[in-house]
Amino acid sequence: MNPSRRQLLTRTAPAAAAGLLAAPLLGAASSASAAPIGPVPFMLFPNFRLWDTRGEAKLTPASREKFYYPGDIIKNPYVLMLNLTVTETVGAGYLRLGDDFVDPSNEFGLTSNVNWYASGQTNANFAMVRCFTEPGKGVGVAIQGGGATGSSTHLVVDLVGYIPEGPYLAYQPEEGG
Repeated sequence: MNPSRRQLLTRTAPAAAAGLLAAPLLGAASSASAAPIGPVPFMLFPNFRLWDTRGEAKLTPASREKFYYPGDIIKNPYVLMLNLTVTETVGAGYLRLGDDFVDPSNEFGLTSNVNWYASGQTNANFAMVRCFTEPGKGVGVAIQGGGATGSSTHLVVDLVGYIPEGPYLAYQPEEGG
């Protein structure tokens, strides 16, 4: 079988993996409760390039960007499964991805999704990243750069799949926690 780029393959994670996907997915702290209800369905894609900054300006520690998947294939997304590759790096730095960083009251995340520690590197990492939907633009992910002054990189983002919204993601932060 040779699937087209737009053909989706449906899989269901085993029940054991459902627990792993539900609690740590949002960085659940000990003061939060996560109660997976059942297997977590996820949609897999054949490799699909979402974004490639080569040929554009590099991302820097000051970068605040958004990229979008404009298609209508992704239905009710909650988390995108992405392969992230930094290449042609300068200096040392990192990139964080998430659902939004425009609102200063939103905690974007305390950890990076992909790092580099020297010039001339190409590093890749898999990340499960919360996304947002913007009318007229599609499903999006925000990127925030960080690192040493003068550092920069190109970023290549490939979509592997996504987890749709559903009751199996029962992460509920507790009041005052």
